[in-house]
Amino acid sequence: MSPGKPSSRDAAGRHATATRPAKSGYWGIVSQAITKIRDEPFLFVIAVIALLIGFTVVASRLGSPDLRFIVAVIALLAFTVIVGHYLMAAMRSRGESSEAEVVAAASAGDGSVAERAAIAARPRDLAPIQPLTRGIAPPIPRLFIGRDQCLRELRQRLGVVGGKTRRAEMQPVTIIRGTTGVGKTTSAAALAHDREVQQAFPDGIVWTSLGQDPGLLSKLALLGRAFGGEDLLQAATQDDATTQIRDLLKNKRALLIVDDVWEALHGEPFLRSRAENCAVILTTRMSFAASGLTDNAPGAIYHLPELTEQHALELLTAVAPEVCSKFPGQTLQLVKRLGGLPLSILVAGRLLKVGYSRGWSVPNLLAELCDRSSGSSKLLDSFVPSDRMDLAVSEATTVTSLLKASTDRLDERTRKYFAGLGSFPAPAPFDLEDMQLTWELGNPSDAESIANTLIDHGLLEPLGDGRFQMHALLAMYAKSLQTPQPLQSA
Repeated sequence: MSPGKPSSRDAAGRHATATRPAKSGYWGIVSQAITKIRDEPFLFVIAVIALLIGFTVVASRLGSPDLRFIVAVIALLAFTVIVGHYLMAAMRSRGESSEAEVVAAASAGDGSVAERAAIAARPRDLAPIQPLTRGIAPPIPRLFIGRDQCLRELRQRLGVVGGKTRRAEMQPVTIIRGTTGVGKTTSAAALAHDREVQQAFPDGIVWTSLGQDPGLLSKLALLGRAFGGEDLLQAATQDDATTQIRDLLKNKRALLIVDDVWEALHGEPFLRSRAENCAVILTTRMSFAASGLTDNAPGAIYHLPELTEQHALELLTAVAPEVCSKFPGQTLQLVKRLGGLPLSILVAGRLLKVGYSRGWSVPNLLAELCDRSSGSSKLLDSFVPSDRMDLAVSEATTVTSLLKASTDRLDERTRKYFAGLGSFPAPAPFDLEDMQLTWELGNPSDAESIANTLIDHGLLEPLGDGRFQMHALLAMYAKSLQTPQPLQSA
C-alpha cells in the first residue's frame, strides 16, 4: 500500500459513517454514547455489568419477594434485548462494511468508470469474486447459449460433479483453447460466476487478463494483493513473487483464471503460483502457447468447440427474434454460411436487429451478409459486442482489429500465405495439397511448415487425416488481405 493512500477498510469506514443520519441536542449525545458503547466490545461489557449491578442493588433494597422477582425478570429481559440488539447491529455493520469495501475499492481502483460501476453493481446472490486487474471478472454473459455441456465438462475438471465437490478429482490446470471469437473468455466468465464453482473454491476466484504485452510482475503483485500480500512489487524476481504467492495460497482453496494468454512464458508464473488445493484456468487462441503450458500436464488442454447449427440459430434468434421469425429460411442460410462461431452470429444478429428497427430491407441485408464479398466487409468492419471485447484493452474494437492482432505476429511472407487461404470456400475442409497448390510451392515440406505456423497462431484448425479448416470469419478476413501481387515460393 502506498504511503498516504487510505485502505479500502478506511474508506469503507468513512462510507458507513457518512450513511448514518446526524442527530443534535441531548438525544444526539445519548445516541452517540449508545453507539460508542455498542461499537466497542469492552465498553459494552462494562455497561452490561453496571446494568446488572444496578438492578441487583435495587432488588436487594426491596422488601417484597414479588417485587424482587419482577425486578429480576426486567433485568433478564433488558439483558436479552441489549445482547440481541448488539448481535444484530454487529451483523448489520459487518454487511454494510463489506458492501462499503466494495464501493471503496471501486472508487479507489484504476479501472474505467464502467468497470468500477460493475463492481458496485455486482449481483449480491453471487459469492464475491476478488478483483484483480482493472475491475472484476467479466459480468455474467448476457447470452450464453449452447454451452451447457462445455460448462459441465469444465466443472468436472475442477472436481465439481453433480453439485458436489470432489477435490480428489480436481484437475489442477486447464487451458481453454479455441479460435478467435469462439467464446473462451465468455465460457471462463460463466464458470467464474457459477455458484457450484464458487462454493468449491471458498477462498476466492481471481481473474486477470494478460494480452500481448502484459506487465507480469504487476499482475502477480495484484494477484498477491487479492490474498493479503502487499509487498510483492518489492520482489526481486518473478520467481520470488511466485514463491510468495504460493505461500499466501497455502491451505487455501482458490481458483485463478488467466485470460488471453499469448505466450507460454506469460502463463508459466501463474502455474508456479498455484498451491496444492488451488486450480488454474488459462485461455488462449495460440496453439503453441497451449502446448508450451502443458508439457508437464498431459490432457490439460480443453478445445472449446464451435456452436452446433441448432445452437447458432438459437443465438441468432435471441439477438434478432423478429428477423428470425419472419425470415426463417434466409436466417438458417446465414447461419450455415457463418458457421458456429458465436462472434460471427452476434455481430450478424446485431446488424439484422438494427436494420429491422430502422426499416431497412431485411431480405436485402440477409442476402448481402450471405454474400462472400459484401457480407465480409459489413461483418469485419463491425464493432465487437462489449461483453466479448478483449479485456486486456479498454477501448472498443472492430472484428478486423481483433483478428489482425493474430496476423500481426506473422512475418510478411506468412501473412501472404494466410491471405491465400481466403480463396477456399469456408468452412469446407481442405488438405495440404490444396494449400501447396494455392501457395504455388513445389516442396510439400514448405507447405507443411507454413501450415504449422498458422496452426500455432490459431489461424488454421487441423481436423486430422491431413485435413484442415478455416472458420468463415477468418476466411473473410484472409480474403480481405489478398493483394494482386503473386505469392513467392518459400
